[in-house]
Amino acid sequence: SMDGEFPPLLHLFALPLGLTMSPSSRGPGLSAIWIELSGTNWGVPAFYLPNGAFVTGSIEQGIQQLCATNLNGVVMIVGTTARYLAPGVNTPMNRPTVLWRRCLSGAGG
Repeated sequence: SMDGEFPPLLHLFALPLGLTMSPSSRGPGLSAIWIELSGTNWGVPAFYLPNGAFVTGSIEQGIQQLCATNLNGVVMIVGTTARYLAPGVNTPMNRPTVLWRRCLSGAGG
Protein backbone atom coordinates (compact mmCIF):
# COMPACT_ATOMS: atom_id res chain seq x y z
CA SER A 1 0.00 0.00 0.00
CA MET A 2 1.05 3.64 -0.38
CA ASP A 3 0.22 4.55 3.21
CA GLY A 4 3.83 4.70 4.34
CA GLU A 5 4.51 0.97 4.27
CA PHE A 6 7.23 -0.62 2.17
CA PRO A 7 6.02 -3.18 -0.35
CA PRO A 8 5.55 -6.70 1.06
CA LEU A 9 8.76 -7.95 -0.61
CA LEU A 10 10.89 -5.55 1.43
CA HIS A 11 9.34 -6.86 4.66
CA LEU A 12 10.63 -10.35 3.89
CA PHE A 13 14.26 -9.52 3.23
CA ALA A 14 16.84 -7.34 4.94
CA LEU A 15 19.37 -5.51 2.81
CA PRO A 16 22.67 -7.36 2.59
CA LEU A 17 25.50 -6.07 4.74
CA GLY A 18 27.20 -3.15 3.00
CA LEU A 19 24.06 -1.66 1.43
CA THR A 20 22.13 1.30 2.77
CA MET A 21 18.69 2.54 1.76
CA SER A 22 17.37 6.11 1.87
CA PRO A 23 13.93 7.00 3.21
CA SER A 24 11.32 6.69 0.49
CA SER A 25 9.80 9.54 -1.48
CA ARG A 26 6.14 8.75 -2.15
CA GLY A 27 3.81 9.86 -4.90
CA PRO A 28 0.27 8.76 -5.69
CA GLY A 29 1.34 5.96 -8.05
CA LEU A 30 4.92 5.10 -7.15
CA SER A 31 7.58 5.51 -4.51
CA ALA A 32 11.34 5.90 -4.92
CA ILE A 33 14.34 4.97 -2.76
CA TRP A 34 18.12 5.14 -3.20
CA ILE A 35 20.03 1.91 -2.48
CA GLU A 36 23.74 2.60 -2.06
CA LEU A 37 26.87 0.51 -1.65
CA SER A 38 27.71 1.89 1.80
CA GLY A 39 30.31 4.65 1.82
CA THR A 40 30.94 4.62 -1.93
CA ASN A 41 28.30 7.04 -3.25
CA TRP A 42 27.44 4.39 -5.91
CA GLY A 43 24.05 2.75 -6.06
CA VAL A 44 20.73 2.45 -7.85
CA PRO A 45 17.44 4.29 -7.60
CA ALA A 46 14.63 1.81 -6.96
CA PHE A 47 10.94 2.34 -7.65
CA TYR A 48 7.93 0.44 -6.38
CA LEU A 49 4.23 0.51 -7.14
CA PRO A 50 1.23 0.05 -4.81
CA ASN A 51 0.80 -3.54 -6.10
CA GLY A 52 4.31 -4.46 -4.86
CA ALA A 53 6.02 -4.37 -8.27
CA PHE A 54 9.64 -3.28 -7.82
CA VAL A 55 12.18 -2.11 -10.43
CA THR A 56 15.60 -0.47 -10.27
CA GLY A 57 17.14 2.22 -12.43
CA SER A 58 20.65 2.23 -13.80
CA ILE A 59 23.78 2.34 -11.63
CA GLU A 60 24.42 5.94 -10.62
CA GLN A 61 26.95 7.89 -8.60
CA GLY A 62 26.10 10.68 -6.20
CA ILE A 63 22.32 10.82 -6.24
CA GLN A 64 21.51 13.52 -3.71
CA GLN A 65 17.74 13.39 -3.77
CA LEU A 66 14.76 11.59 -5.29
CA CYS A 67 11.43 13.44 -5.27
CA ALA A 68 8.25 11.65 -6.36
CA THR A 69 5.81 13.83 -8.27
CA ASN A 70 2.00 13.92 -8.40
CA LEU A 71 2.16 12.81 -12.04
CA ASN A 72 3.78 9.43 -11.21
CA GLY A 73 7.31 10.48 -12.04
CA VAL A 74 10.47 11.18 -10.06
CA VAL A 75 12.87 14.12 -10.12
CA MET A 76 16.40 12.84 -9.52
CA ILE A 77 19.05 15.32 -8.35
CA VAL A 78 22.69 14.39 -9.10
CA GLY A 79 25.10 17.26 -8.39
CA THR A 80 23.92 20.22 -10.44
CA THR A 81 21.95 17.99 -12.82
CA ALA A 82 18.28 17.17 -12.45
CA ARG A 83 16.50 14.48 -14.47
CA TYR A 84 12.84 13.62 -14.74
CA LEU A 85 12.06 9.89 -14.74
CA ALA A 86 8.68 8.35 -15.51
CA PRO A 87 7.58 5.19 -17.36
CA GLY A 88 9.32 5.51 -20.74
CA VAL A 89 10.87 8.92 -19.88
CA ASN A 90 14.40 9.83 -18.74
CA THR A 91 15.13 13.44 -19.62
CA PRO A 92 17.35 16.22 -18.23
CA MET A 93 15.59 19.22 -16.70
CA ASN A 94 16.80 22.69 -17.57
CA ARG A 95 17.28 24.75 -14.42
CA PRO A 96 18.74 28.24 -14.07
CA THR A 97 21.93 28.59 -12.04
CA VAL A 98 21.33 29.72 -8.45
CA LEU A 99 23.44 29.92 -5.30
CA TRP A 100 21.52 27.17 -3.42
CA ARG A 101 18.51 24.96 -4.05
CA ARG A 102 16.83 21.93 -2.54
CA CYS A 103 13.74 19.99 -3.55
CA LEU A 104 11.43 19.31 -0.60
CA SER A 105 9.03 16.42 -0.76
CA GLY A 106 5.95 16.47 1.45
CA ALA A 107 6.68 19.93 2.86
CA GLY A 108 3.73 21.41 4.71
CA GLY A 109 1.71 18.22 4.65
